[in-house]
Amino acid sequence: MIVYADDADFVCQSAEIASVIETEAPAALAKWSLQMNTSMTDHTIPNPQSNRITRAKDRGWRITRKLASLLGDVEDVSGRKNLATAALHRISVLRSLENFLRRQLRKDIGVHYPDTISNDKIYNRTKAEPLRFLLASQPMEPF
Repeated sequence: MIVYADDADFVCQSAEIASVIETEAPAALAKWSLQMNTSMTDHTIPNPQSNRITRAKDRGWRITRKLASLLGDVEDVSGRKNLATAALHRISVLRSLENFLRRQLRKDIGVHYPDTISNDKIYNRTKAEPLRFLLASQPMEPF
C-alpha cells in the first residue's frame, strides 16, 4: 500500500553523492510506505566560486528554491528582509489606525486629559473591537 508519493530534490556538493542518494532513497522510503517519484527528482549541485566574476556567471543553483527558500544566501536574506519590511509597514499602518479609533472613542465617551482610561476599558465601554480583530474576521476579496 502506498500512503504518499512525491518527487524529491537533492542539494549535494557532487553529482556522485546525489546519484547514490537517488538509488538508495526509494528502498529506504519504501519501509514507511512512501514512494519516491524518481522521474521528477531534481539535482542541484551548488558550486560557490571564490572569484566574483565566475560566481556571477554561475547563478543557476543560487536561484533554486528548496523548501520555499532560495539557496543563495544573499538573495534569500534580501528577499526575507523585503518581506519583513512590508509586513512591518502594514503593522505600523494598522497601529496608527487603531490609535485614531481609540482617540475617537475617548471623545465619544467624554474622557479628556488629564483623565485616563485603558484601551481594554475603552473597548468594553463602547462595545467596540480593535481593528486587527475586525480585519482578521473579514473575508479577503479581490479588487
